Formats: sequence, structure tokens, C-alpha cells
Amino acid sequence: MEWGKGPKGEWLYTKEILVDCGSGDEGQQACAKLHNLGYHKDSFTLEEGVWAFQDDYNISESGLDENGNLLPLTKKKLWDIYNNGCDARP
Repeated sequence: MEWGKGPKGEWLYTKEILVDCGSGDEGQQACAKLHNLGYHKDSFTLEEGVWAFQDDYNISESGLDENGNLLPLTKKKLWDIYNNGCDARP
């Protein structure tokens, strides 16, 4: 949230909002993490977001498992990003 700039270009008011991606079950956590990285938008289904994530990170898996859960390499990469300071560079 930003409320305009002062005469020297500084922000007069800012507020940092952090989303807790560790709450809920594994699927809810995956959705929050993908959303924060830009892969789960209103126009995406979870599976479409996962496909795009897998493609961008050259993960040799496709989509979700038969129960709608993340596949192992995809889960590892997504969780690694969040466990390593959110460095999301592919």
C-alpha cells in the first residue's frame, strides 16, 4: 500500500504486507506460494499454474498427481524457493 510521494520522492506512507504461506493444508500452501509468484491468478486453475511453474523452472514433471496434489520435484522446488529467502530466479 502506498500513499503518494513527498517533495523529495520519498513515500509518505508505506505498509508491508506479508502473506503466511505456511498455513492450511499442503494444497492451500501450494496455492498461496504459486499465487505469490504469479502462477495462480483468477484466470488460472491450480493445474494451469503448476504447468506454467514447471515449464519456467524446467521441472521434468507435468501437472498434478491423480489426487490433485503437487508432484515430488515440483513440490521440492516450490518449497525450496520459500525456504531460501524467496529467491525465485529460475
